[in-house]
Amino acid sequence: MENKIIIKYGFINETLIIFSTGILFLTIVGGLIGDSAKQLSTMFSLGNEGLSFSVILQFLAVAVMIAALKEFIYSQKFLKNMMALWKTVIFLFSIIVIITGFIIAFGWFPVNNVEGWIGFFLSFGVCFVISTLSMVIRTKWESRKYEESFERYKREHQEEKDEEVY
Repeated sequence: MENKIIIKYGFINETLIIFSTGILFLTIVGGLIGDSAKQLSTMFSLGNEGLSFSVILQFLAVAVMIAALKEFIYSQKFLKNMMALWKTVIFLFSIIVIITGFIIAFGWFPVNNVEGWIGFFLSFGVCFVISTLSMVIRTKWESRKYEESFERYKREHQEEKDEEVY
Protein backbone atom coordinates (compact mmCIF):
# COMPACT_ATOMS: atom_id res chain seq x y z
CA MET A 1 0.00 0.00 0.00
CA GLU A 2 2.78 2.41 0.91
CA ASN A 3 4.54 1.91 -2.45
CA LYS A 4 1.35 2.78 -4.34
CA ILE A 5 1.01 6.01 -2.38
CA ILE A 6 4.64 6.93 -3.03
CA ILE A 7 4.31 6.18 -6.74
CA LYS A 8 1.14 8.29 -7.03
CA TYR A 9 2.70 11.13 -5.06
CA GLY A 10 5.86 10.93 -7.19
CA PHE A 11 3.81 10.96 -10.39
CA ILE A 12 1.73 13.93 -9.27
CA ASN A 13 4.85 15.75 -8.09
CA GLU A 14 6.63 15.07 -11.40
CA THR A 15 3.58 16.19 -13.40
CA LEU A 16 3.30 19.44 -11.45
CA ILE A 17 7.01 20.19 -11.83
CA ILE A 18 6.85 19.64 -15.60
CA PHE A 19 3.62 21.65 -15.86
CA SER A 20 4.75 24.62 -13.76
CA THR A 21 8.13 24.78 -15.48
CA GLY A 22 6.46 24.67 -18.89
CA ILE A 23 3.92 27.35 -18.00
CA LEU A 24 6.66 29.57 -16.56
CA PHE A 25 8.70 29.13 -19.75
CA LEU A 26 5.66 29.89 -21.95
CA THR A 27 4.88 32.95 -19.85
CA ILE A 28 8.39 34.31 -20.39
CA VAL A 29 8.40 33.51 -24.11
CA GLY A 30 4.86 34.87 -24.48
CA GLY A 31 5.90 38.10 -22.81
CA LEU A 32 8.74 38.46 -25.29
CA ILE A 33 7.16 37.37 -28.58
CA GLY A 34 3.45 37.03 -27.79
CA ASP A 35 2.17 39.97 -29.80
CA SER A 36 4.30 39.16 -32.84
CA ALA A 37 3.19 35.48 -32.75
CA LYS A 38 -0.45 36.29 -32.04
CA GLN A 39 -1.62 35.82 -35.63
CA LEU A 40 0.40 32.64 -36.27
CA SER A 41 0.06 30.68 -33.05
CA THR A 42 -2.89 29.41 -31.07
CA MET A 43 -0.49 29.15 -28.15
CA PHE A 44 -0.02 32.92 -28.07
CA SER A 45 -3.51 33.89 -29.24
CA LEU A 46 -3.75 36.40 -26.38
CA GLY A 47 -0.41 37.96 -27.29
CA ASN A 48 1.46 39.50 -24.39
CA GLU A 49 -1.68 39.31 -22.24
CA GLY A 50 -1.14 35.69 -21.20
CA LEU A 51 -2.10 32.14 -22.04
CA SER A 52 -5.61 30.93 -22.78
CA PHE A 53 -7.25 28.32 -20.57
CA SER A 54 -7.20 25.85 -23.46
CA VAL A 55 -3.41 26.22 -23.88
CA ILE A 56 -2.93 25.77 -20.13
CA LEU A 57 -5.00 22.57 -20.21
CA GLN A 58 -3.10 21.36 -23.30
CA PHE A 59 0.16 21.89 -21.44
CA LEU A 60 -1.24 20.02 -18.44
CA ALA A 61 -2.00 17.11 -20.79
CA VAL A 62 1.59 17.26 -22.10
CA ALA A 63 2.91 17.24 -18.53
CA VAL A 64 0.78 14.21 -17.59
CA MET A 65 1.91 12.33 -20.71
CA ILE A 66 5.59 13.12 -20.09
CA ALA A 67 5.38 12.14 -16.41
CA ALA A 68 3.61 8.88 -17.32
CA LEU A 69 6.19 8.19 -20.01
CA LYS A 70 8.99 8.77 -17.54
CA GLU A 71 7.40 6.40 -15.02
CA PHE A 72 7.08 3.76 -17.74
CA ILE A 73 10.51 4.09 -19.36
CA TYR A 74 12.47 4.26 -16.12
CA SER A 75 10.46 1.54 -14.37
CA GLN A 76 12.09 -1.79 -13.70
CA LYS A 77 9.53 -3.47 -15.95
CA PHE A 78 10.47 -1.70 -19.19
CA LEU A 79 13.68 -2.90 -20.77
CA LYS A 80 15.21 -3.50 -17.36
CA ASN A 81 18.60 -4.44 -18.82
CA MET A 82 18.85 -1.33 -20.99
CA MET A 83 21.43 1.30 -20.09
CA ALA A 84 20.09 4.53 -18.59
CA LEU A 85 21.64 6.44 -21.51
CA TRP A 86 19.47 4.60 -24.05
CA LYS A 87 16.40 4.99 -21.88
CA THR A 88 17.11 8.72 -21.81
CA VAL A 89 17.45 8.81 -25.60
CA ILE A 90 14.11 7.00 -25.97
CA PHE A 91 12.57 9.36 -23.41
CA LEU A 92 13.79 12.51 -25.20
CA PHE A 93 12.71 11.23 -28.61
CA SER A 94 9.28 10.36 -27.19
CA ILE A 95 8.91 13.84 -25.68
CA ILE A 96 9.66 15.38 -29.08
CA VAL A 97 7.04 13.12 -30.68
CA ILE A 98 4.44 14.03 -28.03
CA ILE A 99 5.04 17.77 -28.33
CA THR A 100 5.11 17.56 -32.14
CA GLY A 101 1.72 15.85 -31.97
CA PHE A 102 0.38 18.70 -29.86
CA ILE A 103 1.90 21.30 -32.19
CA ILE A 104 0.09 19.71 -35.12
CA ALA A 105 -3.19 18.88 -33.32
CA PHE A 106 -3.64 22.26 -31.61
CA GLY A 107 -1.90 24.57 -34.10
CA TRP A 108 0.61 25.88 -31.59
CA PHE A 109 2.38 27.22 -34.66
CA PRO A 110 1.97 26.48 -38.39
CA VAL A 111 3.62 23.20 -39.34
CA ASN A 112 5.31 24.80 -42.35
CA ASN A 113 6.74 27.68 -40.26
CA VAL A 114 10.52 27.20 -40.15
CA GLU A 115 10.98 29.83 -37.44
CA GLY A 116 8.48 27.99 -35.23
CA TRP A 117 10.41 24.71 -35.55
CA ILE A 118 13.72 26.45 -34.96
CA GLY A 119 12.24 28.09 -31.87
CA PHE A 120 10.82 24.77 -30.68
CA PHE A 121 14.08 22.84 -31.07
CA LEU A 122 16.12 25.71 -29.67
CA SER A 123 13.92 26.07 -26.60
CA PHE A 124 13.77 22.29 -26.17
CA GLY A 125 17.56 22.14 -26.35
CA VAL A 126 18.01 24.96 -23.86
CA CYS A 127 15.54 23.37 -21.44
CA PHE A 128 17.27 20.00 -21.87
CA VAL A 129 20.69 21.50 -21.12
CA ILE A 130 19.37 23.36 -18.06
CA SER A 131 17.63 20.20 -16.83
CA THR A 132 20.73 18.09 -17.38
CA LEU A 133 22.97 20.58 -15.62
CA SER A 134 20.61 20.79 -12.66
CA MET A 135 20.53 16.99 -12.40
CA VAL A 136 24.33 16.78 -12.53
CA ILE A 137 24.70 19.48 -9.87
CA ARG A 138 22.07 17.82 -7.68
CA THR A 139 23.73 14.41 -8.08
CA LYS A 140 27.15 15.81 -7.17
CA TRP A 141 25.69 17.62 -4.17
CA GLU A 142 23.90 14.48 -2.94
CA SER A 143 27.00 12.37 -3.58
CA ARG A 144 29.13 14.76 -1.54
CA LYS A 145 26.54 14.70 1.24
CA TYR A 146 26.56 10.87 1.32
CA GLU A 147 30.36 10.77 1.24
CA GLU A 148 30.53 13.15 4.19
CA SER A 149 27.98 11.04 6.09
CA PHE A 150 29.94 7.88 5.30
CA GLU A 151 33.20 9.47 6.47
CA ARG A 152 31.51 10.61 9.69
CA TYR A 153 30.12 7.08 10.17
CA LYS A 154 33.56 5.56 9.63
CA ARG A 155 35.17 7.99 12.12
CA GLU A 156 32.53 7.29 14.77
CA HIS A 157 32.88 3.54 14.38
CA GLN A 158 36.64 3.75 14.38
CA GLU A 159 36.45 5.70 17.66
CA GLU A 160 34.17 2.99 19.10
CA LYS A 161 36.64 0.30 18.05
CA ASP A 162 39.49 2.27 19.58
CA GLU A 163 37.57 2.59 22.86
CA GLU A 164 36.87 -1.18 22.90
CA VAL A 165 40.60 -1.91 22.64
CA TYR A 166 41.35 0.05 25.82
